[in-house]
Amino acid sequence: MNFFMMFLLCFASQLMAYFMPMATIALSLNSKTDKLTNGVPDYLPSWNESLHFCEWEGITCGRRHMRVSALHLENQTFGGTLGSSLGNLTFLRMLNLSNVNLHGEIPTQVGLLKRLRVLDLVNNNLQGEIPIELTNCTNIKVIRLSVLTHGCL
Repeated sequence: MNFFMMFLLCFASQLMAYFMPMATIALSLNSKTDKLTNGVPDYLPSWNESLHFCEWEGITCGRRHMRVSALHLENQTFGGTLGSSLGNLTFLRMLNLSNVNLHGEIPTQVGLLKRLRVLDLVNNNLQGEIPIELTNCTNIKVIRLSVLTHGCL
C-alpha cells in the first residue's frame, strides 16, 4: 500500500472517530424526543432539525467536543418513558428531568453515563427498582428520586 493510501485511511478513521459520536448523540436525542414527547411540543420550538442539537433549549454541550453534557428539562409536560438510548450520551454530567411526568422504569443503560454527577428524576411516576448499574456512575454527587409506597421508585 502506498503512502498516500495509508494517509487517506488514517485521516478517514480520525474523521469517523470525531463525527460518529456526534451522530450517535443526535440520534439519541432524536429518539429521546420521540419517546418523551411523541412529537415536539410548542413549548420547545428550538427542538427541530434546522438547529444543531447543542442549540436546543435545555441542552448544554461541551465547548471543545460539542457533545451533550447537560439536559435541563425540568418542569415540562413531556410524559412518556426514558429510553435505552440515554446510555449513548456518554459525556452527560447533569440529567434533570424532574417533574416531567415520566413513567416506567429507569433504564439500566444509565450505568453507562460514567461522567454523570447529578441525576434528578424527582416528581415523576417512575416505578421499579433503582438499577444496580447506577453504581457504575462513580462521579455522581447528587441523586434525587421520588419513592412511592412499597420501597419502589
